[in-house]
Amino acid sequence: MKGELNQIESQILKVFKHNNKNTDDSLDTKKVLDDSLKALSDNFDVILNSLADKGFILKSGNKLILTDKGDEYLYRSKLYSDY
Repeated sequence: MKGELNQIESQILKVFKHNNKNTDDSLDTKKVLDDSLKALSDNFDVILNSLADKGFILKSGNKLILTDKGDEYLYRSKLYSDY
């Protein structure tokens, strides 16, 4: 994990705080998934616009296109399983 959490990992942890949970409190896995997906859904357009602004994707109608810059980022970050 390289010392810091990515946005999705952080969002999963935030679900606990949004549900007023403290250390050693539990939440049902399905509840965490549902809340995390809701948060992603609520912010999806903002995330896509950010990726497009950074040049990682292009938006074409209902399609998203990975750019060379996006592919290079995936390669450098070792986010492809075949690298």
